[in-house]
Amino acid sequence: MDGSRQWSITPRQAGWLIAMTILGDGIFFLPTASTVAAWQDAWVSFALATVAGLGFAWLAVTLGNRFPGQTIIEYSRTIAGPFLGSLLGLLYVTYFFITTSYMTREFGEFLVTTVMPETPITVFMIVLMLLCVYALKEGLEVLGRMGGFLFPVYLFFFVFTIAFVLPGVSLDNLSPVLENPPGKIVKGMFPPAAWVAEVSAMLVLLPYVNNKSHALKWSMIGVLAGDGLMTIVQVALLATFGPALVAHFQFPFYSLSRYVEVAMFIERLEAFAMGFWVLGDVIRTSVFFFVASTGLARWLGLSDYRPLLLPMAVIIVPMGILQFDSIVEIHTYGGGLYTLYALSIKIGIPLLLLVLSSITGARKGSQEAHR
Repeated sequence: MDGSRQWSITPRQAGWLIAMTILGDGIFFLPTASTVAAWQDAWVSFALATVAGLGFAWLAVTLGNRFPGQTIIEYSRTIAGPFLGSLLGLLYVTYFFITTSYMTREFGEFLVTTVMPETPITVFMIVLMLLCVYALKEGLEVLGRMGGFLFPVYLFFFVFTIAFVLPGVSLDNLSPVLENPPGKIVKGMFPPAAWVAEVSAMLVLLPYVNNKSHALKWSMIGVLAGDGLMTIVQVALLATFGPALVAHFQFPFYSLSRYVEVAMFIERLEAFAMGFWVLGDVIRTSVFFFVASTGLARWLGLSDYRPLLLPMAVIIVPMGILQFDSIVEIHTYGGGLYTLYALSIKIGIPLLLLVLSSITGARKGSQEAHR
């Protein structure tokens, strides 16, 4: 399965998937979380998160390249031993599984809150899961092509939106620059850093990339494109509304798109924003679902992840319902506990494995030489 064209993607496609995964739903509410912490310096927090993300990309690809053809699930056992390695692999899979359910719930909450309050939230969650299952059953290449097609469209829409809010911006809303203590700016960095750390999906995607010599370059491009665009959006939000308003928005970019009126023929741009967000969230959730299902398949020793998709989807929807009581809890979790959880799994585990691998000299080649 792994060697067929259907199951491979180019480094460029991997980079766009990383960018779309970072953007996904993050661009719709992360600006609020950072603004609460760093106020008008939140854009600095986003810029710092971008720099951190480049290090995260290096970590994921460097570790993966030491064990060609393997995901973190296999080589964690090689590095840390059967028991600890299996435990670390299971923690990694569990994170992506739980977070897939979290994103599914957030997807439903957004649509219920903004456009269809009378529709049961489970309808949207089930539709999202069915779309993800269908996309992943068609193969990873299909998902890669979707990401490669949608990111330029995303980029055009965001540039278009920001260009037409420029007449209403006030740079006074961004000053004084660096007024907040460094601790607050760093605190504001953690929520976007947790999203940028989604480049760690490369720990599972890398074996499917058909030209690994360019994997690091395109992973970094994905980080720069994804979080760089979010940084620009953060600046536009702060300059347009000021930190006091942005700190209270539930979906800040959605609010920005509602602010746009172009001449007399393009109004209510939020409808387009919602459409792009839905498409982006399908890709983001599909990437997480792919990592969770592929990781679980490899952890169980299965050759194909596809038989696991439907059973996992059946669990994900009710899990997403039971996780939170309201959208307030979702935003509180996304800007708080989730940050610690995400960074400890997506960065803590691979960093530990890279250190252990460097100390012990564990590599795929050295392992096979001793057999």
